[in-house]
Amino acid sequence: MKPTHLVLALAALSMGSAQAALTLTSSSMDESWTVVPYENGEPVIDQQTGQSEADLVSDTTNPFFLTQFDDGGTESLTDGTLAFRFRLGSDQGSAGYNGALFAGIDATGDGSLDLFVGVNFSGADANKKVGIWRPTGPITTNDSLKSQGFGDFLGGSALDTNGVDYDWRAITTADVPDGAPLDLDGQSKGAVDYYLSFAIDFATLVSTLGDLGITVDQNTALRYVVGTSEQGNSFNQDLGGVGAGYDGSLPWSDIGATSDPITADGTAPSAVPEPAGTMMAALGGALLMMRRQRRS
Repeated sequence: MKPTHLVLALAALSMGSAQAALTLTSSSMDESWTVVPYENGEPVIDQQTGQSEADLVSDTTNPFFLTQFDDGGTESLTDGTLAFRFRLGSDQGSAGYNGALFAGIDATGDGSLDLFVGVNFSGADANKKVGIWRPTGPITTNDSLKSQGFGDFLGGSALDTNGVDYDWRAITTADVPDGAPLDLDGQSKGAVDYYLSFAIDFATLVSTLGDLGITVDQNTALRYVVGTSEQGNSFNQDLGGVGAGYDGSLPWSDIGATSDPITADGTAPSAVPEPAGTMMAALGGALLMMRRQRRS
């Protein structure tokens, strides 16, 4: 390989490789999905309204929250599509998802939720929404969320390779480890659990946070607070990572509702490489090789 070509190849390597195109219906055992870690997992049958469709469920081998990221095959760190997947107790009542689920995003690590992403199908068909909500004030506790709500809907949903921005489907054996149950909560006469998945345009998420003075890219550590809502105005059904009977006046992290940090592209923050350092090391090694070739 010519020295110039070697430099270009190493530089391209340092930028990373493109990921597979995002598909909301793919198996959770597919490597494209990443588990969002919680210290305590998520208890089953702890929703407040008795509706299994609103019950986030998990056990030690079956998570309730996963993400998937498609970088669009570009070098940019602020474009692409970010998908979310949640495991719920059943498809209860009329067919299809008929509730509301939101994931609050703490992009600065200060304990306040800066934005919400989610699905709100709790009202009339004309009001069904998938996308981003921007709160009007600090959301540091569930009590503050109850008083303010999720804020203004901004749109921002994205389409996967099948041309849809959300998916609601039954869990199958392809989604779980061998022998793992498809019904974790045992409600609704043994009906299997369901996945709610949806996709968000990452560039819109980045620009919306930018309007708040918060700079993020796909390598930024994010923390999530997830919950379901009966009327789409507060976490009044189930709160992820927390059992029933929590104190809504306490900060999210104090009650165990905050996820461990994870980047949009699905890596733990400590595992994220330093782009500048990686690039300099690659180019430095290439230049050293060129120098040796000239001397020989």
